[in-house]
Amino acid sequence: MVRTLLVSVLLLSAAALKGDISWQKYQAALGEQTRGIDAADFDGDGNLDILATGEVNVFIVLNPMENQRAQVLWDTGGGALLYAVSGDMDRDGDLDFVVARGISPWTDYREKRARREKARKPKGVVDFSVAWIENNGELGRKLNWHPIDLDLHGCHGLALGDLNRDGLLDVVGNSFQGNFKDSVAWYENFEGKFVRHMIASGTAAVRPHYMDIGDLDYDGKPDVVVGHSRGNELSWYKNPPSLYRKWNDNLIAEQEGVTNARIADIDGDGRWDVVSSNGHGTGLHWFKGPYWNLNTIDGAISDCHALDVGDFDSDGDLDVATASFSEKIVRWYENQGEGRFRGYDIDVGTGQEAYDLKAVDLNKDDRLDILLAGRQSDNAVWYINRED
Repeated sequence: MVRTLLVSVLLLSAAALKGDISWQKYQAALGEQTRGIDAADFDGDGNLDILATGEVNVFIVLNPMENQRAQVLWDTGGGALLYAVSGDMDRDGDLDFVVARGISPWTDYREKRARREKARKPKGVVDFSVAWIENNGELGRKLNWHPIDLDLHGCHGLALGDLNRDGLLDVVGNSFQGNFKDSVAWYENFEGKFVRHMIASGTAAVRPHYMDIGDLDYDGKPDVVVGHSRGNELSWYKNPPSLYRKWNDNLIAEQEGVTNARIADIDGDGRWDVVSSNGHGTGLHWFKGPYWNLNTIDGAISDCHALDVGDFDSDGDLDVATASFSEKIVRWYENQGEGRFRGYDIDVGTGQEAYDLKAVDLNKDDRLDILLAGRQSDNAVWYINRED
């Protein structure tokens, strides 16, 4: 059942930060820490809705250009939700919502019992570590959710892509604790049901975080790039010649506290580059492929635990957006050509926290907007890209 929460609404216009761009801020209070955010049309009205993970609830803001009221879409009963991403998991033409838990009570219970430790069986808690919520096209129908994994304890990141090239979106997840500590897995999609395969089984650098998928070696098969925050490694895993064999780990760079990674052609040379942010360290960088030469976008920003790329100023090249949870800054960086950047603040001085960020055209004006999961600000935020 969908429950409605009271929301404090803030609507403000940011000062013009670059000649033709200003940002208008909207927010919905969730009453819980929120660490994952994305958008999908869940009520079938043709407008994107915002979905966000709170501590135990999945929230939805319907038609956020007209409404800033959050509703509880799914109460998971306990644990701690973490990351989330939208994608068409059942190939029916609409976007579903994939969520991951950082703390999975049932997984923890089973692991303790297997070690013959005392453990209390969870009550009223849904059993999953990674799951997807099916988009039924209207919220009045029964919510259908489907487990993807029950055992990957402490999943900090998710990525979607067709790893086996069968036309269905597969899921990549990771784990930073439990029996699958320091592991990366991919889930083969069989029309909405999933089978786990290991990319790295206990061999990933410490505490894998966020990931992206792309063909980094141009062999026609998608690879996986991962930031490992305590291992201080930005790495990519090569999709093997035979799909179910070993994925080789390749170092891109050593970066203290690296958390986020995005694959993009930053300098427009037709080759893939990798953008990374040090969400538990300092610095925002891009690495020129295929030899991963280091280029600094911002060497001073700290704890930039949110990252996405997109053409925010509609000039034909890819810009970068990030947010710092310690400095409470949301910022975008204009690509001035060939990967040279200049930064502009979107939100500063308001105390806005941040943990996850997505670039989405929320209002269908062909300009990319920004979604932000506010973590300790307990809010979901959307910045609308306005043309002055």
